[in-house]
Amino acid sequence: MKVLAMSQAQWYLLEHEGQLYLDVICRHNNRFMIQLNGQEMAEYRRSGNLFLEQLARDIQYAVPILKGARSSFQGRDQRRQLGELATTAECEWLAAKEAEQ
Repeated sequence: MKVLAMSQAQWYLLEHEGQLYLDVICRHNNRFMIQLNGQEMAEYRRSGNLFLEQLARDIQYAVPILKGARSSFQGRDQRRQLGELATTAECEWLAAKEAEQ
C-alpha cells in the first residue's frame, strides 16, 4: 500500500493492489476508509483532488461510523481489513516528507 496524496491531514489517497482508497480523518480522530467505486474513480479522473475534498467532507458529515447512522457510506469501511497497512503507509509517507524538509 502506498500514499498517493494527502490533504492537510484530513484525508489520504492510497493505492493498494491496483485499487484506490480514500482514508478520511473524522471527528475525534476516528478514521473511515472507502475503496473508490467506478463512479467515484471517474469523478476523480475528471476533477482530481477537488472531488476528493468533497467526498471527504461528505463522509465526515455523514458520520458513517456511528451505530444507527443512515449513510450511503455505511458498510464501505475498509479500515478493519486494511487499516494497519494504511496507517503504516501514511506514517512512512509523513516521515519521508518530513525528512525532505
